[in-house]
Amino acid sequence: MQAVGASAAWAVSAPGVFAQNTASQADPNAPAASRYLYVGTYSAPNTAPGGVAPSRAEGLYVYRLNHATGDLSHVQTVTADNPSFLAVAPSQRYLYCVNELGADASGEPLGRVSAYAIDPD
Repeated sequence: MQAVGASAAWAVSAPGVFAQNTASQADPNAPAASRYLYVGTYSAPNTAPGGVAPSRAEGLYVYRLNHATGDLSHVQTVTADNPSFLAVAPSQRYLYCVNELGADASGEPLGRVSAYAIDPD
């Protein structure tokens, strides 16, 4: 299992985005200084569903959102095959993603689920 940066959580889909804030889990009412965004992409060298051009994405992207300025800064890129749906465990210690891997010879969809430990620092 590979570690990804961050410490508490939130998600969207582009195809998959998840964000996690840095507020203390001991004090859920503490204001978050920043939030981490996890972005899943279609990374295979072919055209994504609904797309018009081959993908140049690499997999999962981790960004830090500064609440004061609204700035996003790139933290980490994790190479992964089509991580198109993201979810964080209730403990907020693991990020899961569905990897869409195309279809077999009979047309049945292929895929897997990957798990990443979230680095609390």
